[in-house]
Amino acid sequence: MAWNEPGKGSRDPWSKPPSRPPSSGGGNGLEALLRRLKALLGKLPRRSGGLLGLLLAVVVSWLLVSSHIRVDNGQTAVVLRLGHYDRTLGPGFHLRLPRPFETVVRVNLAELRAESGAVQALTTDRGLVEVRFTMQYQVSDARQYLFAAVSPETVLSDALDAQLRAMVGSHSLDQVLGARGTDLAPELRAKIQSVVDRTPVGLQLMAVDIQSVEPPEAVHDAYAAISSARDEAQAAQDQARTYAGKVAAAARLDAQHLLQAAAADQAASIAHAQSDVAGFTALLPAYRQNPGLTRHTLWLAATGQVLAANAKVVDSSGQTVIHLSIAGRSASAAPAAASSSAAPAPEVSASPDAKDKQP
Repeated sequence: MAWNEPGKGSRDPWSKPPSRPPSSGGGNGLEALLRRLKALLGKLPRRSGGLLGLLLAVVVSWLLVSSHIRVDNGQTAVVLRLGHYDRTLGPGFHLRLPRPFETVVRVNLAELRAESGAVQALTTDRGLVEVRFTMQYQVSDARQYLFAAVSPETVLSDALDAQLRAMVGSHSLDQVLGARGTDLAPELRAKIQSVVDRTPVGLQLMAVDIQSVEPPEAVHDAYAAISSARDEAQAAQDQARTYAGKVAAAARLDAQHLLQAAAADQAASIAHAQSDVAGFTALLPAYRQNPGLTRHTLWLAATGQVLAANAKVVDSSGQTVIHLSIAGRSASAAPAAASSSAAPAPEVSASPDAKDKQP
């Protein structure tokens, strides 16, 4: 008998759709659930394999990207392993553990950093000045720079402020406002670097430049008056030094003239003395031959010189006065008086040798 008869529709049991299991279902509902789970489990290996491949590719890419580091020239890299310092890397290509196991912090050692500011300080004579400065520094140690202090730049700035106030406080206002202000920079740099070395923060001070040393704006007028008075005092000192130079030059010239005159007098006195010595030396042979005659001759010459220089001559008795001519005038005394008042010549006593030699 055929499954399908004309007029009765299709009766093929294999071509009928499966009937819906009853809701109260016992075995038919459980079987359907098992079939669905089996179908899902049958599809799961293919889907999990693709997901695992994708995850594996991501992991490999992450390892390739984060397991190496390249450090440029002039830089250094500090490697932290789980937050703790592990090592320092120089320029070049390096391997490392991927994040988050190791992290890298780069520090530029070749960068020249600059900072400028102004500090107000008191001098030894209680003068207030404002010093404007500019400093340049570099990172010398990356580990110290990152971990020695919370802010290494603040440590350096505080050291500069303290040393600058100390140096200004050891000088007077005139020294700081004058040429001494520009001389503070080398000594200031050395002192700041010594402080930084005692407190290592990984910084090296390269240069300190003092831009200006001026009084603050609030006391600018008072310091302008002080500067004007200082200029006037300097002008007065210059004028006094000029006058002192002129007086000293005139005094030196007068002293030179006196020295020349004294030298001329000295030469004349020496020449006169030498002439007298030569004269006496020339008379010595005659005196040795006839001492009495030589003494009488010398006495007459000396008497002539004395009488020529005096207007009046009183003899030894004190009674006779001889009036001599003065400037060509004739004597006022009578010839008789003059002849009677003539002083007797001293007695010449010849020596025994002279008497023997007389003819």
